Amino acid sequence: MENEDSGSSPPSTTGRVAVVPTAVICMGVSGAGKTTVGKVLAEMLKCEFLDADDFHSLQNKDKMRRGIPLIDEDRAPWLETLRQLLRERLVEGKNVVLACSALKPEYRTILRAAASDFGHEQAQAVGASLDDDSAYVDGIAKAACRGSSLENGQGFKEDRSSDCEDPEFGEVKEADRRALPRVVFVHLKADAKVLAARLKAREKAGTHYMPASLLESQMQALQIYDGEAGIMTEDAELTPNILARQVLKNCKL
Repeated sequence: MENEDSGSSPPSTTGRVAVVPTAVICMGVSGAGKTTVGKVLAEMLKCEFLDADDFHSLQNKDKMRRGIPLIDEDRAPWLETLRQLLRERLVEGKNVVLACSALKPEYRTILRAAASDFGHEQAQAVGASLDDDSAYVDGIAKAACRGSSLENGQGFKEDRSSDCEDPEFGEVKEADRRALPRVVFVHLKADAKVLAARLKAREKAGTHYMPASLLESQMQALQIYDGEAGIMTEDAELTPNILARQVLKNCKL
């Protein structure tokens, strides 16, 4: 699906070639500061910033303006567009930052697949089959995380004791590990009262089509599994600059 506002996808011209091409997805409910933090992060990384809101269909935007929550069928072509956009940047060896709600695990699985289309050699390096997309994506993530693991859902900690050796996927050579792309999620979390105040201010200013009335439905839809790989949680009430620096540090970018 193309961006229905412009008729085409934006050109991928921004960004430098990265040692480990990384798509950083700032996720969370409306009002969390995904766009604000994402833009600061992209500026620090000198890479392209994409706002998922720009790629919703006109029909989706109209539903949200009228306070109607989107359903999975509404989001499916939108998520596929985002996956394709991320993949294009990663194929070019570039970092990219995306602001996207990514509320459900199945949505994040689609976006993670952006790091899976890099040939049989990379798949074999992590012992995964191209016929099993979930295993392939998981294998890519395991190899590309450079030995990082989740710690209480608050970020990444170094764990190089296994030297990227996993009993399920086997050993990955250092050179292969550094070449593989990755998708990481940054969950921006804030108190509901803070989020509501931000959305009301934004609605009053007329700067976004998403009404404050949809916050509750988004918070109900948000789901993160315990131990879900590749997600760090950050305090969305911190300043954007502090948040962006923390993300750079935790993702080792």
